[in-house]
Amino acid sequence: MDVRCFPMSCNCYIVSDEQGNTVVFDPCEKGAEIYSYLETQNLKLCAVIITHAHFDHIYGLTDLVNEAEKNGRSIPVYVHKDDAAAMASERANLSGPLFCRPYRYTGILNELHDGDKVSIGTMCFEVISCPGHTPGSACFAEHSEKTLFSGDVLFEGSIGRTDFDGGDIGQMRVSLQKLMSLEDSYRVYPGHGGSTTIGEERNFNPYIASL
Repeated sequence: MDVRCFPMSCNCYIVSDEQGNTVVFDPCEKGAEIYSYLETQNLKLCAVIITHAHFDHIYGLTDLVNEAEKNGRSIPVYVHKDDAAAMASERANLSGPLFCRPYRYTGILNELHDGDKVSIGTMCFEVISCPGHTPGSACFAEHSEKTLFSGDVLFEGSIGRTDFDGGDIGQMRVSLQKLMSLEDSYRVYPGHGGSTTIGEERNFNPYIASL
């Protein structure tokens, strides 16, 4: 599995299997440019996964989907069911009140539940429901590769904010405890900042130590 990170307003991840089947996590901006990059790399966009419905993680989604449609492809978009409504709400996705760049995604969404699996090529991502940052925050584990895409739940040395509307520190603690059930060797790709491992966060993250 090949993971490429494009740090913009958040980390956008382009994840591909050996045959070039590709999923984009959180197309935060420049959706048309992301699609163009996939084309130049001969990568086949098969799906888009949203870790949570905050503006800085979804702003490029419309352009990315539109570029695919121009090329005759309909791309499924996945998001946890508890964040689905926020995708089309300028208030809930913070594009209006926080970023002053009102944005709504009104396309078709595939709603996910805890424990669901999203298969793309030879890759299979398990949905781990992790509310706390938003009601529908979700992490995605590819167990055969011992890889976790953690959105804004777990960062290197830190955790996601819980002071936005829909945030809940109690739920965040439960979500973090759930992630700590994974093996130390899992590589973590967060929504902001550098990658880390579950073991590193278990041992050195002060927020984890306080659980």
